[in-house]
Amino acid sequence: MYALLGSDNVTLGAVGTIVSSAMSIAFAPTTISVDFDTDPVRRLLGPNYYGYMPNENRLLVFVLMVFMSGSHVLMKLLACSLMLRVNKIWFWMYMAMDMGVYFLYKIARGDFRY
Repeated sequence: MYALLGSDNVTLGAVGTIVSSAMSIAFAPTTISVDFDTDPVRRLLGPNYYGYMPNENRLLVFVLMVFMSGSHVLMKLLACSLMLRVNKIWFWMYMAMDMGVYFLYKIARGDFRY
């Protein structure tokens, strides 16, 4: 995306590659989320947490989840690429804050296992 923003020649193949990569990135966590949510044992043990996936129209919900996750990946990629184009220090400050919040959240929940 960074190279594509700086290029004078934007091809459909380059855009397709970026979009397909984002959708591939989105597919894996969506699959894991659906598998965890539809597991009967997990639904019995944590009914307040698991159960967002309905019993009917699961494919539609799965496709919409992949699309939503993929669009999030594309927006974050575009934002980071634009930040790098404007000022690299802003990008590194953003990344440090983003990862800092992530690690603080993991520590607060008690699942920081590194």
